[in-house]
Amino acid sequence: MRDEENRSSPQFTGSTSRRRSLQAGPSLAPQRLNEQQPPSHQVMDETGVYAIPLSRGEPTLSESLWGEDFLAHLPIVIEGPTPVTAVRGEWDRVATFSEQFPGLREEAGECVLSPAMSRAKQRYVRSCCDLIEFWVEGEVVGVFIGNPEDWSTYYCRVIAFSRPGLGRAVMDEFAQRCIFEPLTRLGVQRLTGETAPTNVAMARWFMALGFLPTGQRLTERWGPILHFTKHLQVETKQAFLKRFGPNRVEIANDNHERR
Repeated sequence: MRDEENRSSPQFTGSTSRRRSLQAGPSLAPQRLNEQQPPSHQVMDETGVYAIPLSRGEPTLSESLWGEDFLAHLPIVIEGPTPVTAVRGEWDRVATFSEQFPGLREEAGECVLSPAMSRAKQRYVRSCCDLIEFWVEGEVVGVFIGNPEDWSTYYCRVIAFSRPGLGRAVMDEFAQRCIFEPLTRLGVQRLTGETAPTNVAMARWFMALGFLPTGQRLTERWGPILHFTKHLQVETKQAFLKRFGPNRVEIANDNHERR
C-alpha cells in the first residue's frame, strides 16, 4: 500500500501482501451491473432489484492443492450499516480497481514488465489466485485477491475498497467468514500478509485479527514492507510460540544442555 492510501481505518486502504497488482483483461471504466453484459449465472438480492454475477472457471491453485473449492461458500451477505455481499469474482473487472488504486500495480512505479512477463502475469493471476468481489447495491466496491504461498500457507495478496463508510465490523466479519473459517477447515496452517511500515491502520487491523509481525524486507517494486503471519491451527501456533514466544530463551538453553 502506498502512503497516500493509508486512511484512518483499514477498510479503505489498498492492503496488499507483496502488493503486486493484478492487471487482468483490458482496461474497463467503472460500471454498474445494469450496464454490463448479463452473466450466465446470477443471484438476486432480497428485493430483486439487481443481480450479482458468479463465475466458475478452471480450478485455481488452491483447489488443486487442497482438493476443494476455496470459494464454494460464496455468496454471503455481511450485515452492517451498509450490507455487503461477497461473491466469487470475475477477473475482467479487476482492471477497474487497478485504475482506482494505481499504487497496487507494479507498473505504476519504476518497474516495467516485458511483454513476455506481462503475459506470464496474466496466466499467473488467472490460474493461481482466488478472487472475491464485494457488491453494494449492484456495484462492485471492493476486491480481495489471495493465493497459496506454499502447500500449507495462504497469502493475502490484495484487499482494496473504493467506497468509504463500510465499517470495521464488515471487514472483520469478511476476514472471519470468507478467509479464516474455510481455510482452517481445509487444514491450511497459516495466513500471511504484508503492508507498508507507514500504513499504521492496516498494521493495526492485522494485529487485531491475530496476525503476528514476523519479518520485514526491502523490494525494488514496493519499497520497505512488513510481513505478518496468522496461525490457523492450534499446533502450528504452539510450535511458533515454543520457538519464539516469551519462554524461548529457557527452551533454547534446555535444548543446548541436552546436546
